[in-house]
Amino acid sequence: MPRPFVILMTGRTGSSYLVSALQSHPRAMVVGERLVGLSEASEQLAWIERFYRRWRFRIKSVGFKTKLKDVVDRDALAEVLLRHEARVIMVLRRDALRQAISVIRARELKAAHGVWNQTVNTPDLEPSLVDLADLDAVLADVSDRNLELDHFASTLDLPRHVVHYEELLADPTGTLGAVQDFLGLRRRALTASTRKNTADELELTIRNYDEMREHLVGTEYERFLA
Repeated sequence: MPRPFVILMTGRTGSSYLVSALQSHPRAMVVGERLVGLSEASEQLAWIERFYRRWRFRIKSVGFKTKLKDVVDRDALAEVLLRHEARVIMVLRRDALRQAISVIRARELKAAHGVWNQTVNTPDLEPSLVDLADLDAVLADVSDRNLELDHFASTLDLPRHVVHYEELLADPTGTLGAVQDFLGLRRRALTASTRKNTADELELTIRNYDEMREHLVGTEYERFLA
């Protein structure tokens, strides 16, 4: 039986990059957010059971990714992961401000081009005019989602590996190599199909950067402005 795993994330943390990279490994079977659209807990659990059990032969590791907000019954998810002795990969982002900006930019990308993630074939977005009230709401949601994810993962008595977006960006070869080791895969040179949607220099991405900067001075997010 292939080794099962799950990728848990809150969104805009590099999980799509990770999934597309792992999909290029010949001994791995990895899919995206397939629990979305399954409105009943029984449907989600049945899908996971079928997915984990259907792969044989050359496949050594099989997994999917999900946000906790898309899980109907989190206790049931924990139970099925424990029963399958699944490995857990958490994809996180240290810079909450850039994560929130990426959420806003992703919504604009979806509205403009019908996709959530930028690839080599997707036109670049123009710099964004950020609504500050919307930014506050997204920052609060990002914080809440990260706390929920950390609490859920801490309750699972399963092998866990953390991937940070910043490390994935700075050292993709080493970071992806460590993920392959964790999943029991022989290291390969992996290729991903997604690309960054937001420049690291926020001044290049946000049209009203000075206004946003003034708005965040004195908050816990000020440290991410530098």
